[in-house]
Amino acid sequence: MEPLFFTTPADFRAWLEKRHATETEPLAGFCKKGAGRPSVT
Repeated sequence: MEPLFFTTPADFRAWLEKRHATETEPLAGFCKKGAGRPSVT
């Protein structure tokens, strides 16, 4: 299973709204502060 990375809470919300009925166990990835990659906090 590959982690899913979202850059904003709105992106995560949109993903959930579209897939909540079919996905059973999404793995959300988070980047460390200073990693140079945007991430939901």
